[in-house]
Amino acid sequence: MLAWSWTYLVAYRWRLGLLALLSCAEVALRVALPWPMKAVVDHVLGATAPPAWMLQAAGPTREGWLAFVVIAGMALQVAHQAVLMGHTRVHTVTGHHLTRDLRQRLFEHLQSLSLRHHSRMPVGEAVYRLQADAGFLEQLLLRGALPLTFSAVTLVVMFGILMRINPLLAAVSLTVLPFLYIWIRWSAVHLRSRAERTHALESRLTARLHESFAAIR
Repeated sequence: MLAWSWTYLVAYRWRLGLLALLSCAEVALRVALPWPMKAVVDHVLGATAPPAWMLQAAGPTREGWLAFVVIAGMALQVAHQAVLMGHTRVHTVTGHHLTRDLRQRLFEHLQSLSLRHHSRMPVGEAVYRLQADAGFLEQLLLRGALPLTFSAVTLVVMFGILMRINPLLAAVSLTVLPFLYIWIRWSAVHLRSRAERTHALESRLTARLHESFAAIR
């Protein structure tokens, strides 16, 4: 199954690569967003001297530093929103194409099955497989694996920055992890069985509705 999924996703490697690139840019911009506030507190209002590159760009006065920080902060916000828009568009288009092509393959596969199989399998259940199950690959990849990966990257980068600022505060922030892990494991165990039962009931309901409507005439 894993090999088939990888072979199937090869056709979308450019879209997935662009999506990964936009996700990396989003992580970088998200990490850089607090910098303008830090620069205002440390350099404009505080007594800490700005770095050399900021002095070359903004000049020696605090007014110039403030103007530079405001412009840089606005540019970061605009860039972040632009990356978010591009990420949303690529994510949506890729998800639709994944689901459409997988649904087409499932339809061709169902058409190639024997008559004995179709006599045992209700038509409504086959329709449910095409309609609902075809979207699971998109949900698993684009709404599960990729967001989880880049959320982990963001967490690691944020933790590294916090370690540089205050190691004790970074260590204290880790105390929530055991409780979070226990809660996620407990929720996953209980939600998995309920989700499987829900999909089974939805499949039966779709089959019953299809049979009812088909028998009206």
